Amino acid sequence: IIYLVVSLFSIFMVAALSLRFVFPLISLEGETVWKIRSSPLNPKPFLIKRLLVYFAVILFLGQLITFFANFQFPYELSLLGQLNSIFIIISIVSLNFGMGGYFLNYKEKNPIRVASSQGASITFLFILLYLVLLVALLFVPVYNYFRSTHTYVSAPLHDLILTSIILFVLSIIIAAAFVNLGLKSFRR
Repeated sequence: IIYLVVSLFSIFMVAALSLRFVFPLISLEGETVWKIRSSPLNPKPFLIKRLLVYFAVILFLGQLITFFANFQFPYELSLLGQLNSIFIIISIVSLNFGMGGYFLNYKEKNPIRVASSQGASITFLFILLYLVLLVALLFVPVYNYFRSTHTYVSAPLHDLILTSIILFVLSIIIAAAFVNLGLKSFRR
């Protein structure tokens, strides 16, 4: 339980950063959106580049937080925690980007107000549901891992690896769906 609580705290920090900086990303184009839309260039690469800059910073901070939160745990669990953290950060940043595009507000110039709007509250509820799903997914493999380390039986890493594969597939699905939602909303 302690491992899951520490992991959820680091994920929660990433979710808060993502909600503050990635959610208002499209809305902050504001009144200049007509310049982007009327240019002969495709606006999708522009938005993806902006998203990747924020994603890189949040990924770095999330990995740093996860590293310091996991270094007292066994090596295998710490390594898989780092890997799972990458997948979770991808899905959380994508979810915030897509929902930020869905709940556009071009008239607002203050990113804090955009990040505290009703759309941001709904996005935060989706993130909380995602965290509950993560706890449900990770509880049994992590419990079995710690139980096996206290009974001097070889640790069941295959359950943790299977969980990482499930998280990878889930993060790819979430990332594809919500990044596409954010890009489509820019055309509205």
